Amino acid sequence: MSDKDKSVKKSPNSPNYFPKLRFPEFVENWESNKLGDVSNNIMYGMNAAATNYDGENKYIRITDIDESTRLFNPNPLCSPKGNLESKYLLNEGDVLFTRTGASVGKSYLYNKNDGNVFFAGFLIRFNIKNNNPYFIFSQTLTYEYEKWVLSMSMRSGQPGINAEEYKSLPIHITTIEEQNKIANFLFLLDSRIECSMKTINQLNSQIEILVNLFMEEKLKLKGSYEKWKTFKLAEIGETFNGLTGKSKEDFGSGKRYIQYKQIFDSRTIDINECGFVEIDENENQSKVKFGDAFFTVSSETANEIGMSSVLLQEVDDTYMNSFCFGFRTFSHTALNPKFASFLFRSKVFRNTIVKLAQGSTRYNMSKNEFLKLKINLPTESEQIKISNILASLSEKLETEKRILALLEQQKKYFLQNLFI
Repeated sequence: MSDKDKSVKKSPNSPNYFPKLRFPEFVENWESNKLGDVSNNIMYGMNAAATNYDGENKYIRITDIDESTRLFNPNPLCSPKGNLESKYLLNEGDVLFTRTGASVGKSYLYNKNDGNVFFAGFLIRFNIKNNNPYFIFSQTLTYEYEKWVLSMSMRSGQPGINAEEYKSLPIHITTIEEQNKIANFLFLLDSRIECSMKTINQLNSQIEILVNLFMEEKLKLKGSYEKWKTFKLAEIGETFNGLTGKSKEDFGSGKRYIQYKQIFDSRTIDINECGFVEIDENENQSKVKFGDAFFTVSSETANEIGMSSVLLQEVDDTYMNSFCFGFRTFSHTALNPKFASFLFRSKVFRNTIVKLAQGSTRYNMSKNEFLKLKINLPTESEQIKISNILASLSEKLETEKRILALLEQQKKYFLQNLFI
C-alpha cells in the first residue's frame, strides 16, 4: 500500500479524489455516489412476532446484530411466526440497516453461512448491485458514517432514518478490481478478529469449567489426597468499609481509589484503572492492601450481588469506593489471594452469596451475613498449585485480549484511510 502525502480533496472533480492509503497498482480517481445509486430491491422487513426456532428459518431483528462485530448473533435463535414470504428472505449482497431506536444506523451484511434468514420490520434491506457488497458495507463502519447517522437521525424527536434517507447516504466508488482488493484485505482482517474472539470465548469457557470443577472438588490434582476443610469467612478474615463522607467535588484528583466497575468487571484489580479522590491527612479512611478481596454490596438484580475482585498488587495510599466492602484475611496461609480470586467468582460460591440478596427494586446484602458463609479450602500448597494452573490460562486469555485490541485498532486505522 502507499500512503498519499496530499490530503484528500472532497470534490469528485478534484485530480486527487482518492483515499489516503491505497494499493500502489491503482491510480484512478474515485467517484461520489449515494447508497440508492448502488442498490436495488430496497424494502422494509416483515412485521411478524418471533417464535421458537423451527430448525430451518431464522429471524434477524435489531438485537440480533452484534454491536461491535456487526455479525448475526441471535440470543436466542428464533424463527418468524406465520406465513413466510420469500421476498423477506435475505440473499447474497443484502445489507440491512436499523431504522429506529438507540441502535439506529447499525448495519449487517448477509453471510450465506448464516442460512435462511428473514428480516424483521425495524430493518431496511438494500441489495448491492454491480459493486462488491463487502466494500460498500465496510463504508458503514467508518467514522464518517457515524457522523452521518448522528446528523440524519437527530432531525426528528425519536432517532430514526427511513429508507429514503438511507438512499442519500454518501458512498464512494472505485473500480471493481480495487473494490475487490480492499474487500478481500478487510475480510482477512475481520476473519483474524473473529478467530481471536473465538479463542477468547474458548479460553473463558475453559477457565470457568476448570474453576468450577476444582472448587466443587470434582477435579483433583495428582497426589492430592487431603480432604478440604470447611471454614466460616469470619474464622479466616474480617470486613472493612469503603470511603465515607465524600461528595462529588472530592473526586477527580488526589489518591487512587478502586471503583465499583473495576470490582464488578474483573476477578483481579488493575491499579491503572483506578479513579482518584482527595484525602485529607486527618481523615480516618480504610486503605486497601495486597490480598484484599472486594465485594459489591448493592445491585439491580439478585444474581449480580456480591461480585468480587482481589488485589494482587502491592499499593500505597489506595482506597475503595463506598458501594462495596473489603474482606481481609488474617493470614494468606489460610486463603491464598490468587486462589481467592478464582474461588469468589466460582459457581459454587456465587450460588451461595446470591442467597444473601435482600430487596425488591434494588438488592443489598449484609456484611454480618456474609461473614457467616462457609467455604471449603484445600491446603496452602494445593491452593497455590490450583491457582497457578488457572492463572496460566488467564494469562493466555489476557494476551489474546491484547492481540484482539491491536487488531481492532488496525481495523479502525484501515477503515479511516482506505476510504474517502
